[in-house]
Amino acid sequence: MEQVKKDVLLIIPLLTQGHTNVCAAIGKKFLEKYGSTIDVYFMVDEEYKTKLSKIDQNFKFSLLSDFFDKAMDTFLEKKEEKNTHYILDSFREFGKLWHLDTKEYIQKSTYLFTLDFEAMNNNYDQMTEMIKKLKPKFIILDNLFSYPLGVDQGIPYANLLSSAITYFGHDQLPPPQSSLPSEYTPENLKLWKEFIDATYKVGNFKELKDKINEKLKLHNCPNLDDKYFLYKESKYLNIYNYPKFLDYENENIKYPGPWFRIQSSIIKPIPDPYPVILKDLPGKLIYFSLGSMASVYKPLMEKILSILSQIPHRFIVSTGMVGEQYELSKNMHGEKFVNQLAALQTVDIVISHGGNNTLTEAFYFGKPLVVMPLFGDQKDNAFRVDEIGLGKKINTFNFTKEEMENAIEYCLKDEVIEKMKLCSQLIQNDNSLDLLCEEVKKYF
Repeated sequence: MEQVKKDVLLIIPLLTQGHTNVCAAIGKKFLEKYGSTIDVYFMVDEEYKTKLSKIDQNFKFSLLSDFFDKAMDTFLEKKEEKNTHYILDSFREFGKLWHLDTKEYIQKSTYLFTLDFEAMNNNYDQMTEMIKKLKPKFIILDNLFSYPLGVDQGIPYANLLSSAITYFGHDQLPPPQSSLPSEYTPENLKLWKEFIDATYKVGNFKELKDKINEKLKLHNCPNLDDKYFLYKESKYLNIYNYPKFLDYENENIKYPGPWFRIQSSIIKPIPDPYPVILKDLPGKLIYFSLGSMASVYKPLMEKILSILSQIPHRFIVSTGMVGEQYELSKNMHGEKFVNQLAALQTVDIVISHGGNNTLTEAFYFGKPLVVMPLFGDQKDNAFRVDEIGLGKKINTFNFTKEEMENAIEYCLKDEVIEKMKLCSQLIQNDNSLDLLCEEVKKYF
């Protein structure tokens, strides 16, 4: 009997772990609901095919070859193989920018956006042909900027952001990476505009935006002429992954384009809780992780570990790729790669860089956060957590033992813990992934 060809949902993720996790959660839920008639394809490289196949064996793939290689050669003096040393060196180079003033950091870190833009350009013809062959009914695009891929073929599509809605660059909201107050007031509007004019409308960032805009116009796609940032809203659907309790909501503000928020991208089944460790020692149990990038930055990690060793609590430490180089005190248990979902179920609070994955997962399990941001949306997340009162932000490079102790004690307050428990209950009962899939299904 001839097999009936299914319709196709195509998901094109940014090739990093956090972004791919969100895409995988959407794809898996979509298959659960509509897999009998619709295939879910991912356009990824071999590395992420392997990772995604472990999440769901029914995912299908349109494989890219050497996606970043040509673009990476433009930025690296040493053209090594993509091995551990190569990755560590690139993380450390990036880490040199974290000390900079925010506006200077944004200008100097624009090369990361440019790297992705060049990689997309280098692979545009290949990816376009793959899309023509697949003939998807709908595309979910997760990228750092708007791009004509698939859009120039007239295919309905959604933009996907693994961050707060601020990254779409609305002038009614604080600009990305600004850590400015979120209330919509004349005073704050002035602050937002000053930051935008001094940061996003000049220098390297403006040059990149102009290049992206030229590419969009070349392919007759909606352009960025009316935007200061790098995204143009899709007229079909725009998705972002962020807890409702932190969201920038104002009933008087109307955003262009249809919007959809998901609160959690955790894929079930959830692993068993991490075992309770160091039971004979006093204090609460705290999970500490700065993510894969910052964990290789030894001066920072060693300073934080030294201060935590003097605080009367117990710590599960995610030490990262160079974990063997760190000496842990008796109140710490460390692993290079901690199962974060397991640990979050066991600990009382979290000390984190504030990346969106860790943020949303901590909210899912109701754990208050001490946030030590380094770059990007981490700074906005840290400010927002502090602004709402569900955790504390501290200066990542210039903090004292007393400031760390005060932040931890704030997170352990009964009222903070109770608020986070309520957040957890509502998020765990949230059905936004189901509703999102129903929205996407309308295009089939």
